[in-house]
Amino acid sequence: MNVQYISDNLGNKTAVVIPITQWKRILQKYKGVEKEVEEPIAEMSQEEFVQWIADAEKSPTMSLEIFNEKWEKKKQQLQSLIP
Repeated sequence: MNVQYISDNLGNKTAVVIPITQWKRILQKYKGVEKEVEEPIAEMSQEEFVQWIADAEKSPTMSLEIFNEKWEKKKQQLQSLIP
């Protein structure tokens, strides 16, 4: 896969950019992943979102797996608030 990494000033990888053609293949191969990616963060309050970002920034070595676990937990908490 042809990916580009974005790094912070310390050289820590902070994001990944993949070509749209490869992204479309991922969406076809893994049905349902689009919902995970495109669910609006707007359901979070501004305070919750700011805290979520602050927590992520405090842990620059956080693995994608841990990040996803935290995201899933937060998402479940928010979904439980929706009637």
